[in-house]
Amino acid sequence: MQVCPSYPGYPPPPPNPISLPVPRSRALMDQCEHLALHTHLIIPKVPILLPSIKTPNDDEMFTVLVCTAHQHRPHLSQALPESPSCTVREVTEFGDIKSVTVSCSTSKVYPRAKCRFYREKDGGNSVEIPTNPVYSHPETGGTPVYYRSQCSVTVPVQELGEGTHSFTGYIYPGVTGDPAKVTGTPADKSVTLSFSQASHSCRPQAVQGYFLEESTTCTCRLSSDGHPRGTAQWYKGGQQVGSRETLLVTRDRSNPEQIYTCEAVSDLGRRVGSMLSAKFAFIDTDSVEVESTPDTINLCDNRNNNQAQVRCRISKDNVNPKPTFTFSFDGFKFDSRTVSDDGSFYHSHDYLSRDAGGKYQVTCRVINPVLNTRQDKDTHIIFRKPPPAPPQMTVGSESYQGVSPSNIVTLTEGYSGYIKCRVEGGYPATHATKLKCGQLVDTGAGHTAALSFTADQLTREMNGAVCTCTSQHDSGCYSNRKTQLTLNVLYAPEITFTLAPAQTTFSKGDKLELKCSGQGNPDPTLTLTLKETTDNLTNVATTELIHTLSLGCMDTGVYVCSGQNSQGTNRTEIFIGVRCE
Repeated sequence: MQVCPSYPGYPPPPPNPISLPVPRSRALMDQCEHLALHTHLIIPKVPILLPSIKTPNDDEMFTVLVCTAHQHRPHLSQALPESPSCTVREVTEFGDIKSVTVSCSTSKVYPRAKCRFYREKDGGNSVEIPTNPVYSHPETGGTPVYYRSQCSVTVPVQELGEGTHSFTGYIYPGVTGDPAKVTGTPADKSVTLSFSQASHSCRPQAVQGYFLEESTTCTCRLSSDGHPRGTAQWYKGGQQVGSRETLLVTRDRSNPEQIYTCEAVSDLGRRVGSMLSAKFAFIDTDSVEVESTPDTINLCDNRNNNQAQVRCRISKDNVNPKPTFTFSFDGFKFDSRTVSDDGSFYHSHDYLSRDAGGKYQVTCRVINPVLNTRQDKDTHIIFRKPPPAPPQMTVGSESYQGVSPSNIVTLTEGYSGYIKCRVEGGYPATHATKLKCGQLVDTGAGHTAALSFTADQLTREMNGAVCTCTSQHDSGCYSNRKTQLTLNVLYAPEITFTLAPAQTTFSKGDKLELKCSGQGNPDPTLTLTLKETTDNLTNVATTELIHTLSLGCMDTGVYVCSGQNSQGTNRTEIFIGVRCE
């Protein structure tokens, strides 16, 4: 009995070792097989695993693998493959090759073999096939045990590509073996893959490169077979068209020259056999193109002298003979213009300039002098002009424009009404008009915006807030696009009355400071008095009153801090008691 691992002073295995099922002991089987190679012992398939035990020093746990030797096998560590051979099989589907399977086998090897496969294309470099092989390992029978290992890989033809392919397999012992110790075994044959050849014909035929009828039928066929054979198909712009081999080509007035390819298609890919350039001879007055440069002019930037060039053209593939060109602006008289020929197009041009903003229509008329037929093509030129003045803000009957320190509106706290903004003039109208007052914002899609105040929205906290109205114009040169208005919010006084020290009961002779302050709009008038008397303790002020007392028995009473402005009067009272004992 051999124990793995070996450890000095390791206790002997228990009398009842645990036998593991084969699926769970695959790795242990490999370990025992590796042990057999180095000890020349014959090891059974199922190893034995002892329970975990501690070393004598109690500092490490081990799981004990017990490999039982049935008999001694002298000097057998590995056996190289005997009579290795490799074969090639073409895998077909509906009579056409789809993939190639390379298989290698040996009549005798130990331990179980592993394989590597290589391929060469047209006698070039040898390249390993990355596909994982499929294995089987039947035993030879008898003692000692050897294996008749078999392995194979399958490679799709699209991975191989066009050319002649040869294959080599290396089959070698799998545990301690090394592929370098064996010689590669060439497969029994090579495989040659090639594209078929395709070509086309059309009925009726083209005359001088043009089809004279409304349509023609073209057929794409294989003129020679490849391996795999594949099929013949039509393509246009990389997309398959037609009914496999048959293509019906019809006149397309928007595309006078249609390009198709007749191709041989198989698992190897696509191979162009011939190209069809389908052109039809016709007179077409539906292909006039008209454009203006630029099509939009901003009258504020004075670029291009506020002038647009209108260019009209028609392809020479769409009209014959040479046509005439005329232009009309907003439906007025059509004026003839000189026609030029640049080799691909007949074309003509005219100019349009305007001082006022607006959208102007230009019509180009192309006339076939032989058929006396015409086609009109319109385009539009936009002359953009910004508004002449800033946005106008309105509160009640008062209006304000621009940015000025004098733009101040006086409102009373709790005001319920509207602030509106509007932009007049310009082409096109302004958009994204935005009105903001403090945290209140309104953005109109067009040239207006408005904010509605309710009693709880216009508060004293908004006093001094700046309302801003802005608007956008497509010309990008609306420089006076902002108006600002400052809010002057009137509100009654807010009174603050404090004592220092902060208490209300004192002793005779104590010092006391009384502070009376208030905020309001307009600024309030402040008074500090002893209740039920008419005398002010201090002079009247508008921001803050401070009065200091050396308290006596007669100073006990209610003290009043009051503030008054045009919006009302507010007061705060504090009782002060003076002990005279």
